[in-house]
Amino acid sequence: MSPEKLGNASVTIIGTGAIGSFTALALSKMGIKTLTLWDADEVAEHNIANQYFPPEAIGKPKVEATSAECQRHSPEPIDLQLKPEMYTGQPIETMLVIALTDNIEGRVAAFKAAKESFSTDFFIDGRMGGEILRILALPPKSTILSEKYEKDYLEGVVNQEEPCTARSIVYNVLMASSLISSHVKKFVNGEKIPFLYAFDFKSLTQVKSKV
Repeated sequence: MSPEKLGNASVTIIGTGAIGSFTALALSKMGIKTLTLWDADEVAEHNIANQYFPPEAIGKPKVEATSAECQRHSPEPIDLQLKPEMYTGQPIETMLVIALTDNIEGRVAAFKAAKESFSTDFFIDGRMGGEILRILALPPKSTILSEKYEKDYLEGVVNQEEPCTARSIVYNVLMASSLISSHVKKFVNGEKIPFLYAFDFKSLTQVKSKV
């Protein structure tokens, strides 16, 4: 892992709930120094069990609580841009975009913005439906992969599942955030990344992986 390359990378995380809060923490500890966080929600009492927030964060905007934990645990200062509002397609100016919203509309808006951004080179969609984890990863301007992603995972039947992190518990989101962070590292280092990685927690087996 190249600390210099990671330090020069910039990442937008849309959705700082269960997967998003842990992903932001992991990336900050890995050496990512520029993070933009989007989330309109506040920390609720039921979030404490599976999201990276202490009890004293209840009632605070999730982006502020996430930012505080990232700054507290990061080995170096981080440039954090906080957006305590719903993401509906606002312009994105970072190298990577990670969509972790709890609805498909947010993912559609995020992908459209990533495709239109001059800055964004890679897009990651992490979603948890019950016990099935799926991580999709692609360059948003790749015609073939973009068409497949939009047809099968934004419009198609694969999308018809429970919302992101519905019924999830902490071990699900820890694995999801670890794999997403690994994808970021691979992208920064120019390593091969599968278009789709899927894991079934009930059977403890990898469901499907495509390059």
